[in-house]
Amino acid sequence: MQAINGNVTSRFRRTWLWDSAWGLDTKVRDITPFHHAVDAIILTQFISTSYVTFASDIARIINLKRILFKNKISKEEYHQQCNDILAKWRRSDTKLYVHEAEKRLKQIIYSEKQPSKVMSSLVKDLKEVIEQRIPVILKKTEIAEEIKLTNKDNKEMQVPDKIVIRKREIPEYDGILNQEEYQEKMNKCGFKGNIHYPFISYKVDYKLAGAITSSQMPVNSHF
Repeated sequence: MQAINGNVTSRFRRTWLWDSAWGLDTKVRDITPFHHAVDAIILTQFISTSYVTFASDIARIINLKRILFKNKISKEEYHQQCNDILAKWRRSDTKLYVHEAEKRLKQIIYSEKQPSKVMSSLVKDLKEVIEQRIPVILKKTEIAEEIKLTNKDNKEMQVPDKIVIRKREIPEYDGILNQEEYQEKMNKCGFKGNIHYPFISYKVDYKLAGAITSSQMPVNSHF
């Protein structure tokens, strides 16, 4: 068993499902528990422990690039940590293998933007498969929100704070198919085999506290 950092799952969910409501930055966990099923599908795209490590390194480099742009680390620190990542793929005794791993990682390290095809999913039309197989229907809705830009680093200039309006897309619930509707959809999509409705289970998000009263205790019966 190999643990996979949640950042890896969310990074590749956004990468592979970039044009779907399931791939938006805003998580869908507050809308439907089926986000667990989508994450599970994302994880099935990593065919070996080497690919899990490769994906983890991609996520780590992208995070390093983000904090570099925010001036939280120097360029020297950035390249040192990136070289440490590359070193594991250069060792002669390594058991890791991903085709042209070092070359593909360097694409991210030295590019200003994230390359669009650093690592492809195993399933070619992953977005379509997920939207077909998951019974929950989501849509993208654009919202406008106020963002306050502070000038805490320029107090001596006495520049006032600025309010800007930023538009972004969020996922929104648009319905769910029942078993009959789901089976009809599967037939129309041409899926073969033992296709069944994907039931899920989840725990209730509250806890009981306090002493158990006598009326809730089991009754002793004497025969």
